[in-house]
Amino acid sequence: MKVTVEVTPHELEEMGFDDVGEFKGHLRHQLDNGVANDDGESGQDWMVHYELDVTLLS
Repeated sequence: MKVTVEVTPHELEEMGFDDVGEFKGHLRHQLDNGVANDDGESGQDWMVHYELDVTLLS
């Protein structure tokens, strides 16, 4: 599975990130650990392997 995110510099600033790498790391952590379903499973428990691609738009 491939997860693709496009983000603008303004959106990064609104979220408090200095660069795409910092945002990508935070997003990966959220996908792996912070997304839980009603049974308490996190993303890493039920998601298939994924590739995360974050692109900075101008």
